[in-house]
Amino acid sequence: MDNKGRVLVIDDEADVRKSLRLILTKAGYDVDEAEDPEAGVALVKSGHNPVALARLLPISICRR
Repeated sequence: MDNKGRVLVIDDEADVRKSLRLILTKAGYDVDEAEDPEAGVALVKSGHNPVALARLLPISICRR
């Protein structure tokens, strides 16, 4: 399957990240993970330009 892009999954629960990784990988996406919002922001600021998926991401993090 062709690569559709890169997705960053942000969640503190490893099982949720694993499930989303499996689903998204099968759908053709490259998946990176972060276990907390700060780690996710650090990845994005380092040049990682994904679509970010997060559950209950604090609005203060979204504004960054």
